[in-house]
Amino acid sequence: MEIMILAAASILRAPIVGKKGMPPSDVKTGGFAVVIDGDTLRYALEPNLKPLFLALGTQCDTVVCCRVSPAQKALTVKLVKDGRNAMTLSIGDGANDVAMIQEANIGCGLLGLEGSQAAMSADYAFGQFRFLTKLLLVHGRWSYIRIADMHSNFFYKVSRINYGGRETNGYPIECYLDLCHVLVPFL
Repeated sequence: MEIMILAAASILRAPIVGKKGMPPSDVKTGGFAVVIDGDTLRYALEPNLKPLFLALGTQCDTVVCCRVSPAQKALTVKLVKDGRNAMTLSIGDGANDVAMIQEANIGCGLLGLEGSQAAMSADYAFGQFRFLTKLLLVHGRWSYIRIADMHSNFFYKVSRINYGGRETNGYPIECYLDLCHVLVPFL
């Protein structure tokens, strides 16, 4: 993986270096990471450079923003959310992350040494970073199942209201709808 460091003073491109200055052998090649500081991000978020920064950021495996103000964090999330029409998740642990958490579709706040402001303004709050995996994989799947079940019941009830009580060739149409409702998920 190669790192591209974007700084207001210069633009550098350097490989990830392991122990004793040698590239580590277990690092995959082919991916890119971008590291950008707050001064450079101010220029990257200008209207004429926004599309270029968005294209660069979405083509990279990792984008790291360091020394960034809370407003810049929120603008970066808004850029990705609006520019790619994507669902965004922000994770923060302090008061400086509140704007970013509120701008994202899903906000996660960590309770920690920096206080509880991030957790108070977030959709989900947890005490340790390791609980994020359970939130995404377990609760995300349960939420998907609940929403799919709700949609199925919604369409079934709408069809019962619209076609209920009518008969076709002597057979009630509800029988057909019940049969369709039961068989469609298995086809």
